[in-house]
Amino acid sequence: MKKFIISILAMISLAGFAIAGLDVSGDTYTTLAVSTSATNGTTVTAAVDISSLKGGAKIIVFDTGDLTANASTQQVVTVQTSTTGTSAWTNVSAPVFADTAVTATVEAENFDTQTAGKYLRLSIVVNGAAAVEHSIGAVIVSPR
Repeated sequence: MKKFIISILAMISLAGFAIAGLDVSGDTYTTLAVSTSATNGTTVTAAVDISSLKGGAKIIVFDTGDLTANASTQQVVTVQTSTTGTSAWTNVSAPVFADTAVTATVEAENFDTQTAGKYLRLSIVVNGAAAVEHSIGAVIVSPR
């Protein structure tokens, strides 16, 4: 009888582990930029600590397109990394986001968190008339 009870308790505890592993996707979502308004020139977002993220991730960027509907404008988004979060920023070679003009876009690109420094930010360059305005948001989706 004692062995029977121990066997049942063991099965219940193993079943609990199996259920716990299936109840969430296992992904974390880290905000890189929230509704950042970019006008003619260069705008940089705040530094984000990514040291807790592991392995392959995706960076998803949403760009409203040119809110002033000026077709001659262009927005270029570059991911930058730094070990301090305050200086010595360098461009990350991947991901590379497509340049955006008037039309709103959502783009997701692969990113290896292990190839970057401790901090990330976005550098947003808008070319065009002084009245040009884009608004972007970005998130990093990474496994735990």
